[in-house]
Amino acid sequence: MNIAFLLRPKRVYSLFLGILIILLLGVTARLSWSVLAASDWPMFRGDVEHTGQSAFAGPQPVPVILWGTPLGGQIISSPSIASDGTIYVGSTNGNLYAVNPDGSIKCTATPNGAPIWSSPALDDTGHIYVGTIANIGAANGALHKIDSLCGTVWSYPTPSPVFSSPVIDASGNIFVGSGELGGLVGGVHSVTPAGASNWDVVLPGPLISSPAIDPIPPTGAIVITYNDMVNGVTIYDELDPTTGVSRLAPLGLGPALTGGLLTSSPLARTDLDPGRRSWVAANGNLYSIAYDFASVVNRLTFSGAGSDTNSMAVGPSGVLYIAQA
Repeated sequence: MNIAFLLRPKRVYSLFLGILIILLLGVTARLSWSVLAASDWPMFRGDVEHTGQSAFAGPQPVPVILWGTPLGGQIISSPSIASDGTIYVGSTNGNLYAVNPDGSIKCTATPNGAPIWSSPALDDTGHIYVGTIANIGAANGALHKIDSLCGTVWSYPTPSPVFSSPVIDASGNIFVGSGELGGLVGGVHSVTPAGASNWDVVLPGPLISSPAIDPIPPTGAIVITYNDMVNGVTIYDELDPTTGVSRLAPLGLGPALTGGLLTSSPLARTDLDPGRRSWVAANGNLYSIAYDFASVVNRLTFSGAGSDTNSMAVGPSGVLYIAQA
């Protein structure tokens, strides 16, 4: 059993164990590329770029637990918050829980009974999108659309489990990755708000991390990182949101992790520093990718163990935070 806790103000923060690495970067203007719910935290990492940035300073002066709600299963999913304050979070028991701001259970959705590791993404129509991994004995996963009363609107099957968290673009299209842990195949999927396929791209390794959207015009590119387990290399790529076609030759970032467990999601903040496209933590390194799509501009090597399981966060002044395991 897990318990969901609320700390004031209403904002979800990540607690990290290990080494916190801080970088200072510049910041310039950017545009929105999504139709996310008008809430404080509508998806994994808070926004389509995966900044992990909050508009609040956090609980002041000392954190106080306001309530705790017991939930079944294990909670690996991160909570997301709707515009009415409802908190949505998935569980390994196959349930998506909707929790009221006072901690009471609003409703429970069970899309297909399969475990939920994915973090929900909420759109501006009040719908929730979340992925499920495979049930025991099955190989496929699914992306689900849930309404605000916990009814399943549609389910989009994927060839392999969905550990990845979805992202929503300005047209309401949903993008999510799939792949078995340690598997030799994975995919990226683009699905319409009605549940139809825009495109499906097969990858030579699992996409466990979550796609981001590059916010700098005119791109809107879908930014992904995954382990090519066939060729043994960590890959950074950008896909055309309309066709799914790679906008560059997939860029190698060093050896793939054993077992294909690259779970750190890319940070698509191209405005953090001139000449950079986006940022990736992989193989114990921080990579900044060039605007020309063809090279790594810089590589900062961390001391000690790798940082592949933690996603980055950026502060309002351009400070980049990375938790190293």
